[in-house]
Amino acid sequence: MNKAALRNKHKDLRLNVDPVYLEAASLRLQEKAWEIIKDVSSVGLYISMDYEVSTRALLQRCLDNHKIVCVPKIVRNQMIFIKITDLSDCLKSPYGILEPSSNEAYKGKIDVQIIPMLAFNQRHFRLGYGKGYYDAYLKNYTGLKCGLCFSMDEDAELIESDHDIACDMILTEI
Repeated sequence: MNKAALRNKHKDLRLNVDPVYLEAASLRLQEKAWEIIKDVSSVGLYISMDYEVSTRALLQRCLDNHKIVCVPKIVRNQMIFIKITDLSDCLKSPYGILEPSSNEAYKGKIDVQIIPMLAFNQRHFRLGYGKGYYDAYLKNYTGLKCGLCFSMDEDAELIESDHDIACDMILTEI
């Protein structure tokens, strides 16, 4: 199955799962992610939307614990990470994605990247949303790459391409 078909398959899977289950699974995943990042200084963290694994509580917990929190933004067709101190530092983009109002890339080290995905395989490769922004960014990233995904989205049919970058670990709710 090609990647476009896999994207549709996993979007449909999430749309047809009980939202209460997805919420509970997201809370469990955020707890597991906290265990990974609780002792680091800085974290790259996506701001969840739609049927992604929610990261809102984790983001707030990081801010409350005085971590450097950097979130992604596409600037000049490249993904950069921008430090925020509160969700009010972000605005909705024309695509409906919450992203920092600033365009100033964080210059320091980001210890852990928490990465969104639609699906994953046993080799820790992810299926993203098809634009390649994360793979381009992760190519030069040297910290811990930690993906968050629902267990139902593990897919043996996902075959990685040469440009795909594997995560160091993928957390699921189970």
